[in-house]
Amino acid sequence: MARADRDVAVVDAAFGTQGLASAVPGEVGTDVTDAVTEDLPLAEATTPLGLDLPGAVHVAPARAPFEQLARAKTSAAARRLAGRLSTAADRYDRVLVDVPPVAANPALAAVTAADRVVLVAPDSAHGVASLPRTRDLLADVDARADAVVANRADPDDRHLNEADAALPESETTALHEAPVSVAPEPFPTAVAAAVETTLGVDLDLDEPDPSSLTDSLPL
Repeated sequence: MARADRDVAVVDAAFGTQGLASAVPGEVGTDVTDAVTEDLPLAEATTPLGLDLPGAVHVAPARAPFEQLARAKTSAAARRLAGRLSTAADRYDRVLVDVPPVAANPALAAVTAADRVVLVAPDSAHGVASLPRTRDLLADVDARADAVVANRADPDDRHLNEADAALPESETTALHEAPVSVAPEPFPTAVAAAVETTLGVDLDLDEPDPSSLTDSLPL
């Protein structure tokens, strides 16, 4: 989306795994759990990725000790998270929120505040089995899935056939080398297609030579 001159915020509401912090260069200072446990705007918890692109990408990782993580999962903190996301939506073209399965207050706040909910599941028998459970959890909180993305999809051995979009496995697997979706190559092209399909946007990006995609993109 930043390649298409859109300003984007990525917020990590999966406080337990804290995966986004691994993609942030340097030490994480004020993080998203600070913003929801204290009277701080989300802007103070965001870090620009510093990409040489027309649009900006700001990330709000979670990186905190257990005691603060526990406070960030309270119902009061979840209400603050919903408010912070609403404010961020006025500042950015899109706010993307990574949440675990809907089984805790932060995830509940995120899916109920979001305009669209996209389920990301591995393209495997496990991924297929996980979708009904996740949809049931969303229904319990009066939310629904707007789209499904199959991750690590093998075009020759598909499992998650109901997916609206599919991503092949990237050759880049180390988080410190992310993001990799910044050039018109096969994997970033699949990411762009998934973004357009699931979020309902037209990015109008340059496409690579179609012959180079034959072995990489799912059909």
